[in-house]
Amino acid sequence: MNEGVKTLFKFADLFLSTQRVDDYKKQFNDGSLKFVTLKDNVTEAIYTDLTPLQEKRKSLENNPTYVDKVIKEGGEKARAIAQKTINDVKEKMGLL
Repeated sequence: MNEGVKTLFKFADLFLSTQRVDDYKKQFNDGSLKFVTLKDNVTEAIYTDLTPLQEKRKSLENNPTYVDKVIKEGGEKARAIAQKTINDVKEKMGLL
């Protein structure tokens, strides 16, 4: 099995049912696998799995105010955590 076929089966393992993957592997081993069918099924499964992420991205893209708010709030939370960590380190080093 060459690297391209191995990669295709790795994607199949991730996105298709175990039964379907096993069927494709049996077909591969007996020489009856139609790669176009496997590729089409893997592609469709990936597309289906990614659709919600694409929709969420599009929603966020259309709401820059919300994105800016989330970034600002995240920065504030990160700064608070970092400041506490810095204070803990300074205290343990005897600098406070």
